[in-house]
Amino acid sequence: MKKKIIRNPFHTARDATKRPTGKRNAPASSATNGHSTVANETSGLLPLGSTESGLTAEFVNPASTPTAILKCVACIVLYLCLAVLAFSVVFESWSITDALYYAVVTFTTIGYGDLSPSTTPGKIFAIMFSLFGVAIVGVALGIVGEMVVEAQEEAAHKLKEEGKKRVMAMVKNNKMKGNESDDIRPNGDIEEEKSLWEDLVGLIKADGALLVLIVLCAVGIGHFEGWDLIDSLYYCAITTTTIGYGDLSPHGEGTRLFAVVFLPLAVVVLGKVLGGVASVYIDRKTRKAEKEFLSRELTMEDLAVMDEDGDGSVQMGEFLSFMLVAMQKVSAEEIEELKELFRTLDADGGGTLQKEDLMILAKRKSDQNIGADM
Repeated sequence: MKKKIIRNPFHTARDATKRPTGKRNAPASSATNGHSTVANETSGLLPLGSTESGLTAEFVNPASTPTAILKCVACIVLYLCLAVLAFSVVFESWSITDALYYAVVTFTTIGYGDLSPSTTPGKIFAIMFSLFGVAIVGVALGIVGEMVVEAQEEAAHKLKEEGKKRVMAMVKNNKMKGNESDDIRPNGDIEEEKSLWEDLVGLIKADGALLVLIVLCAVGIGHFEGWDLIDSLYYCAITTTTIGYGDLSPHGEGTRLFAVVFLPLAVVVLGKVLGGVASVYIDRKTRKAEKEFLSRELTMEDLAVMDEDGDGSVQMGEFLSFMLVAMQKVSAEEIEELKELFRTLDADGGGTLQKEDLMILAKRKSDQNIGADM
Protein backbone atom coordinates (compact mmCIF):
# COMPACT_ATOMS: atom_id res chain seq x y z
CA MET A 1 0.00 0.00 0.00
CA LYS A 2 1.47 3.32 -1.05
CA LYS A 3 1.93 5.78 1.80
CA LYS A 4 -0.04 8.99 1.49
CA ILE A 5 2.02 12.12 2.08
CA ILE A 6 0.43 15.23 3.55
CA ARG A 7 1.80 18.42 1.98
CA ASN A 8 2.27 21.58 3.98
CA PRO A 9 -0.50 23.93 2.78
CA PHE A 10 1.62 26.99 3.56
CA HIS A 11 4.61 25.83 1.52
CA THR A 12 5.08 27.84 -1.67
CA ALA A 13 7.53 27.91 -4.53
CA ARG A 14 9.18 30.95 -2.97
CA ASP A 15 9.72 29.02 0.27
CA ALA A 16 11.34 26.18 -1.65
CA THR A 17 14.04 28.43 -3.02
CA LYS A 18 14.82 30.21 0.26
CA ARG A 19 16.98 28.71 2.95
CA PRO A 20 15.68 29.21 6.49
CA THR A 21 17.72 31.47 8.70
CA GLY A 22 19.19 30.61 12.07
CA LYS A 23 21.24 27.60 10.94
CA ARG A 24 24.22 27.09 8.73
CA ASN A 25 23.70 25.75 5.24
CA ALA A 26 24.64 22.11 4.95
CA PRO A 27 27.39 21.27 2.48
CA ALA A 28 26.22 19.87 -0.79
CA SER A 29 28.36 16.80 -0.31
CA SER A 30 26.22 15.62 2.61
CA ALA A 31 23.60 14.22 0.25
CA THR A 32 24.22 11.18 -1.92
CA ASN A 33 22.60 9.41 -4.84
CA GLY A 34 21.34 12.60 -6.41
CA HIS A 35 19.99 13.96 -3.11
CA SER A 36 17.93 10.80 -2.60
CA THR A 37 18.63 10.63 1.12
CA VAL A 38 18.32 13.11 3.94
CA ALA A 39 21.82 12.37 5.17
CA ASN A 40 23.95 9.33 5.79
CA GLU A 41 26.72 10.71 7.98
CA THR A 42 25.01 9.29 11.04
CA SER A 43 23.29 5.94 11.27
CA GLY A 44 19.58 5.93 11.99
CA LEU A 45 18.48 8.51 9.41
CA LEU A 46 15.72 7.38 7.08
CA PRO A 47 16.11 7.96 3.32
CA LEU A 48 13.60 9.97 1.34
CA GLY A 49 10.75 7.74 0.21
CA SER A 50 11.22 5.39 3.14
CA THR A 51 8.21 3.29 4.07
CA GLU A 52 8.76 4.12 7.74
CA SER A 53 6.16 6.47 9.23
CA GLY A 54 7.11 10.13 9.66
CA LEU A 55 5.22 13.28 10.57
CA THR A 56 4.22 13.75 6.91
CA ALA A 57 2.61 10.31 6.75
CA GLU A 58 -1.16 10.23 6.86
CA PHE A 59 -2.65 10.33 10.36
CA VAL A 60 -4.87 7.30 10.85
CA ASN A 61 -7.76 7.49 13.28
CA PRO A 62 -7.57 4.30 15.39
CA ALA A 63 -11.37 4.12 15.50
CA SER A 64 -11.60 3.76 11.69
CA THR A 65 -8.97 1.06 11.18
CA PRO A 66 -9.90 -2.53 10.21
CA THR A 67 -8.41 -3.71 13.49
CA ALA A 68 -10.77 -1.47 15.48
CA ILE A 69 -13.75 -2.72 13.50
CA LEU A 70 -12.77 -6.33 14.08
CA LYS A 71 -12.42 -5.66 17.80
CA CYS A 72 -15.86 -4.07 17.88
CA VAL A 73 -17.45 -6.98 16.05
CA ALA A 74 -15.65 -9.43 18.34
CA CYS A 75 -16.91 -7.52 21.37
CA ILE A 76 -20.51 -7.68 20.17
CA VAL A 77 -20.23 -11.38 19.28
CA LEU A 78 -18.73 -12.11 22.70
CA TYR A 79 -21.60 -10.24 24.36
CA LEU A 80 -24.20 -12.22 22.40
CA CYS A 81 -22.47 -15.53 23.18
CA LEU A 82 -22.36 -14.60 26.86
CA ALA A 83 -26.09 -13.91 26.76
CA VAL A 84 -26.80 -17.31 25.21
CA LEU A 85 -24.62 -19.09 27.77
CA ALA A 86 -26.10 -17.24 30.74
CA PHE A 87 -29.79 -17.15 29.88
CA SER A 88 -30.16 -20.32 27.82
CA VAL A 89 -27.94 -22.63 29.86
CA VAL A 90 -26.99 -21.33 33.31
CA PHE A 91 -29.60 -19.00 34.84
CA GLU A 92 -32.71 -19.31 32.67
CA SER A 93 -34.12 -21.76 30.16
CA TRP A 94 -34.71 -19.40 27.25
CA SER A 95 -34.27 -20.34 23.65
CA ILE A 96 -31.15 -19.12 21.85
CA THR A 97 -33.26 -16.66 19.87
CA ASP A 98 -34.78 -15.19 23.06
CA ALA A 99 -31.35 -14.86 24.64
CA LEU A 100 -30.00 -13.02 21.59
CA TYR A 101 -33.11 -10.85 21.46
CA TYR A 102 -32.76 -9.96 25.15
CA ALA A 103 -29.11 -9.04 24.68
CA VAL A 104 -29.88 -6.69 21.77
CA VAL A 105 -32.83 -5.07 23.56
CA THR A 106 -30.53 -4.53 26.54
CA PHE A 107 -27.46 -2.95 24.94
CA THR A 108 -29.54 -0.74 22.64
CA THR A 109 -31.33 0.46 25.82
CA ILE A 110 -34.74 -0.09 24.19
CA GLY A 111 -35.90 -2.29 27.06
CA TYR A 112 -39.35 -3.45 25.97
CA GLY A 113 -39.84 -5.40 29.21
CA ASP A 114 -41.37 -8.35 27.40
CA LEU A 115 -38.47 -10.58 28.40
CA SER A 116 -36.51 -10.39 31.65
CA PRO A 117 -34.76 -12.81 34.05
CA SER A 118 -36.98 -14.43 36.64
CA THR A 119 -34.43 -16.13 38.90
CA THR A 120 -32.39 -14.34 41.57
CA PRO A 121 -29.01 -15.44 40.13
CA GLY A 122 -30.23 -14.35 36.70
CA LYS A 123 -31.15 -10.90 38.00
CA ILE A 124 -27.78 -10.54 39.74
CA PHE A 125 -26.01 -11.46 36.52
CA ALA A 126 -28.23 -9.06 34.56
CA ILE A 127 -26.96 -6.15 36.67
CA MET A 128 -23.40 -6.55 35.42
CA PHE A 129 -24.58 -7.74 32.00
CA SER A 130 -26.60 -4.58 31.37
CA LEU A 131 -23.82 -2.26 32.55
CA PHE A 132 -21.30 -4.06 30.37
CA GLY A 133 -23.65 -3.89 27.40
CA VAL A 134 -24.37 -0.18 27.63
CA ALA A 135 -20.82 0.90 28.48
CA ILE A 136 -18.77 -1.32 26.18
CA VAL A 137 -20.90 -2.95 23.52
CA GLY A 138 -22.81 0.30 22.98
CA VAL A 139 -19.54 2.06 22.10
CA ALA A 140 -18.55 -0.77 19.79
CA LEU A 141 -21.95 -0.64 18.11
CA GLY A 142 -21.57 3.08 17.58
CA ILE A 143 -18.23 2.63 15.83
CA VAL A 144 -19.56 -0.13 13.60
CA GLY A 145 -22.68 1.87 12.83
CA GLU A 146 -20.60 4.89 11.86
CA MET A 147 -18.64 2.76 9.43
CA VAL A 148 -21.87 1.44 7.93
CA VAL A 149 -23.19 4.91 7.08
CA GLU A 150 -19.82 6.26 5.91
CA ALA A 151 -20.16 4.46 2.58
CA GLN A 152 -23.44 6.25 1.86
CA GLU A 153 -22.01 9.63 2.86
CA GLU A 154 -19.00 9.11 0.61
CA ALA A 155 -21.26 8.23 -2.32
CA ALA A 156 -23.33 11.38 -1.74
CA HIS A 157 -20.16 13.48 -1.55
CA LYS A 158 -18.93 12.06 -4.86
CA LEU A 159 -22.22 12.92 -6.54
CA LYS A 160 -21.98 16.49 -5.23
CA GLU A 161 -18.39 16.85 -6.44
CA GLU A 162 -19.30 15.53 -9.88
CA GLY A 163 -22.13 18.03 -10.13
CA LYS A 164 -19.78 20.83 -9.07
CA LYS A 165 -17.26 19.83 -11.74
CA ARG A 166 -19.95 19.89 -14.42
CA VAL A 167 -21.00 23.40 -13.39
CA MET A 168 -17.39 24.59 -13.38
CA ALA A 169 -16.89 23.12 -16.85
CA MET A 170 -19.85 25.15 -18.02
CA VAL A 171 -18.31 28.28 -16.53
CA LYS A 172 -15.01 27.68 -18.28
CA ASN A 173 -16.79 27.17 -21.58
CA ASN A 174 -18.71 30.43 -21.13
CA LYS A 175 -22.02 28.62 -20.96
CA MET A 176 -23.11 30.31 -17.76
CA LYS A 177 -24.42 33.83 -17.71
CA GLY A 178 -23.66 36.57 -15.20
CA ASN A 179 -20.64 37.53 -13.19
CA GLU A 180 -19.02 34.48 -11.65
CA SER A 181 -17.15 36.44 -9.00
CA ASP A 182 -20.21 36.64 -6.75
CA ASP A 183 -21.12 32.98 -7.17
CA ILE A 184 -17.77 31.25 -7.18
CA ARG A 185 -15.12 31.31 -4.51
CA PRO A 186 -11.46 31.98 -5.37
CA ASN A 187 -10.63 28.27 -5.03
CA GLY A 188 -13.24 27.32 -7.61
CA ASP A 189 -15.98 26.11 -5.27
CA ILE A 190 -19.55 27.17 -5.85
CA GLU A 191 -20.77 29.61 -3.23
CA GLU A 192 -24.16 28.31 -2.13
CA GLU A 193 -26.20 30.14 0.46
CA LYS A 194 -28.87 27.66 1.48
CA SER A 195 -31.69 28.18 3.89
CA LEU A 196 -32.08 26.05 7.02
CA TRP A 197 -34.97 24.22 5.38
CA GLU A 198 -32.85 23.40 2.32
CA ASP A 199 -30.10 22.02 4.55
CA LEU A 200 -32.59 19.83 6.39
CA VAL A 201 -34.10 18.58 3.14
CA GLY A 202 -30.62 17.77 1.90
CA LEU A 203 -29.94 15.81 5.07
CA ILE A 204 -33.15 13.82 4.67
CA LYS A 205 -32.30 13.09 1.04
CA ALA A 206 -28.84 11.88 1.99
CA ASP A 207 -30.19 9.49 4.64
CA GLY A 208 -33.54 8.83 2.98
CA ALA A 209 -32.64 5.36 1.71
CA LEU A 210 -31.66 4.15 5.18
CA LEU A 211 -34.77 5.69 6.76
CA VAL A 212 -37.01 3.99 4.21
CA LEU A 213 -35.23 0.69 4.88
CA ILE A 214 -35.84 1.02 8.62
CA VAL A 215 -39.54 1.80 8.11
CA LEU A 216 -39.96 -1.14 5.71
CA CYS A 217 -38.29 -3.48 8.19
CA ALA A 218 -40.63 -2.30 10.97
CA VAL A 219 -43.64 -2.73 8.71
CA GLY A 220 -42.41 -6.22 7.86
CA ILE A 221 -42.19 -7.12 11.54
CA GLY A 222 -45.67 -5.70 12.03
CA HIS A 223 -47.01 -7.79 9.16
CA PHE A 224 -45.81 -11.05 10.70
CA GLU A 225 -46.99 -9.97 14.16
CA GLY A 226 -50.45 -9.09 12.84
CA TRP A 227 -50.24 -5.34 13.46
CA ASP A 228 -51.87 -2.74 11.25
CA LEU A 229 -49.88 -0.01 9.49
CA ILE A 230 -50.34 2.58 12.25
CA ASP A 231 -49.18 0.15 14.91
CA SER A 232 -46.17 -0.78 12.78
CA LEU A 233 -45.18 2.87 12.35
CA TYR A 234 -45.78 3.47 16.05
CA TYR A 235 -43.55 0.49 16.89
CA CYS A 236 -40.88 1.86 14.53
CA ALA A 237 -40.87 5.29 16.22
CA ILE A 238 -40.89 3.93 19.77
CA THR A 239 -38.11 1.47 18.94
CA THR A 240 -35.73 3.69 16.98
CA THR A 241 -35.91 6.40 19.65
CA THR A 242 -35.14 3.68 22.28
CA ILE A 243 -38.23 4.68 24.29
CA GLY A 244 -39.49 1.09 24.27
CA TYR A 245 -42.84 1.28 26.08
CA GLY A 246 -43.28 -2.47 25.67
CA ASP A 247 -46.91 -2.33 24.55
CA LEU A 248 -45.79 -3.50 21.10
CA SER A 249 -42.85 -5.85 20.69
CA PRO A 250 -42.10 -8.91 18.56
CA HIS A 251 -43.15 -12.23 20.09
CA GLY A 252 -42.64 -14.67 17.23
CA GLU A 253 -39.45 -16.70 17.00
CA GLY A 254 -38.74 -15.44 13.49
CA THR A 255 -39.47 -11.77 14.18
CA ARG A 256 -37.34 -11.79 17.30
CA LEU A 257 -34.46 -13.31 15.39
CA PHE A 258 -34.88 -10.63 12.73
CA ALA A 259 -34.99 -7.97 15.48
CA VAL A 260 -31.51 -9.03 16.59
CA VAL A 261 -30.22 -7.38 13.41
CA PHE A 262 -32.94 -4.75 12.96
CA LEU A 263 -32.82 -3.09 16.40
CA PRO A 264 -29.13 -2.04 16.40
CA LEU A 265 -29.38 -0.82 12.80
CA ALA A 266 -32.54 1.19 13.53
CA VAL A 267 -31.08 2.85 16.62
CA VAL A 268 -27.84 3.79 14.84
CA VAL A 269 -29.58 5.20 11.76
CA LEU A 270 -32.08 7.36 13.62
CA GLY A 271 -29.38 8.53 16.02
CA LYS A 272 -27.28 9.62 13.06
CA VAL A 273 -30.21 11.45 11.44
CA LEU A 274 -31.22 13.27 14.63
CA GLY A 275 -27.60 14.14 15.31
CA GLY A 276 -27.34 15.46 11.76
CA VAL A 277 -30.37 17.69 12.27
CA ALA A 278 -28.76 19.22 15.34
CA SER A 279 -25.45 19.58 13.50
CA VAL A 280 -27.10 21.44 10.60
CA TYR A 281 -28.44 24.11 12.92
CA ILE A 282 -25.26 24.37 14.99
CA ASP A 283 -23.01 24.43 11.92
CA ARG A 284 -25.01 27.29 10.40
CA LYS A 285 -24.66 29.32 13.58
CA THR A 286 -20.95 28.48 13.76
CA ARG A 287 -20.30 29.52 10.15
CA LYS A 288 -22.15 32.79 10.70
CA ALA A 289 -20.16 33.52 13.85
CA GLU A 290 -16.88 32.68 12.09
CA LYS A 291 -17.76 34.93 9.15
CA GLU A 292 -18.48 37.81 11.50
CA PHE A 293 -15.28 37.11 13.44
CA LEU A 294 -13.11 37.09 10.31
CA SER A 295 -14.64 40.36 9.10
CA ARG A 296 -13.40 42.28 12.13
CA GLU A 297 -10.71 44.92 11.77
CA LEU A 298 -7.19 44.20 12.98
CA THR A 299 -6.21 46.46 15.90
CA MET A 300 -2.99 47.32 17.68
CA GLU A 301 -4.26 45.40 20.70
CA ASP A 302 -4.68 42.32 18.50
CA LEU A 303 -1.07 42.61 17.34
CA ALA A 304 0.13 42.85 20.94
CA VAL A 305 -1.79 39.72 21.93
CA MET A 306 -0.66 37.74 18.86
CA ASP A 307 2.99 38.70 19.31
CA GLU A 308 3.98 35.77 21.52
CA ASP A 309 7.75 36.32 21.41
CA GLY A 310 7.47 40.07 21.96
CA ASP A 311 9.63 41.05 18.97
CA GLY A 312 7.18 43.71 17.82
CA SER A 313 5.90 41.77 14.79
CA VAL A 314 3.47 38.90 14.23
CA GLN A 315 4.78 35.95 12.22
CA MET A 316 2.47 33.65 10.26
CA GLY A 317 2.85 30.89 12.87
CA GLU A 318 1.80 33.26 15.65
CA PHE A 319 -1.18 34.45 13.62
CA LEU A 320 -2.30 30.91 12.81
CA SER A 321 -1.97 29.76 16.42
CA PHE A 322 -3.99 32.70 17.70
CA MET A 323 -6.73 32.39 15.07
CA LEU A 324 -7.13 28.62 15.46
CA VAL A 325 -7.54 28.99 19.22
CA ALA A 326 -9.77 32.07 18.93
CA MET A 327 -12.08 30.29 16.46
CA GLN A 328 -12.10 27.23 18.76
CA LYS A 329 -10.71 24.94 16.09
CA VAL A 330 -8.10 23.71 18.57
CA SER A 331 -7.37 24.38 22.22
CA ALA A 332 -4.46 26.41 23.55
CA GLU A 333 -3.19 23.23 25.23
CA GLU A 334 -3.07 21.39 21.90
CA ILE A 335 -1.13 24.24 20.29
CA GLU A 336 1.32 24.21 23.19
CA GLU A 337 1.77 20.42 22.85
CA LEU A 338 2.67 20.86 19.17
CA LYS A 339 5.09 23.65 20.01
CA GLU A 340 6.71 21.45 22.63
CA LEU A 341 7.05 18.70 20.03
CA PHE A 342 8.73 21.16 17.67
CA ARG A 343 11.14 22.27 20.38
CA THR A 344 11.99 18.63 21.07
CA LEU A 345 12.70 17.94 17.40
CA ASP A 346 14.69 21.17 17.05
CA ALA A 347 17.73 19.49 18.56
CA ASP A 348 20.19 22.35 18.04
CA GLY A 349 17.73 25.08 19.07
CA GLY A 350 18.04 26.99 15.80
CA GLY A 351 14.33 27.60 15.41
CA THR A 352 13.94 25.48 12.27
CA LEU A 353 13.95 21.76 11.48
CA GLN A 354 16.74 20.60 9.16
CA LYS A 355 18.72 17.45 8.53
CA GLU A 356 21.26 18.53 11.17
CA ASP A 357 18.49 18.06 13.75
CA LEU A 358 17.85 14.55 12.45
CA MET A 359 21.54 13.75 12.71
CA ILE A 360 21.70 15.01 16.31
CA LEU A 361 18.57 13.09 17.31
CA ALA A 362 19.84 9.93 15.61
CA LYS A 363 23.17 10.24 17.43
CA ARG A 364 21.38 10.72 20.76
CA LYS A 365 19.28 7.65 20.11
CA SER A 366 22.37 5.67 19.14
CA ASP A 367 24.19 6.78 22.31
CA GLN A 368 21.17 5.81 24.42
CA ASN A 369 21.08 2.35 22.82
CA ILE A 370 24.81 1.90 23.45
CA GLY A 371 24.39 2.99 27.06
CA ALA A 372 21.49 0.59 27.57
CA ASP A 373 23.55 -2.33 26.21
CA MET A 374 26.48 -1.63 28.51
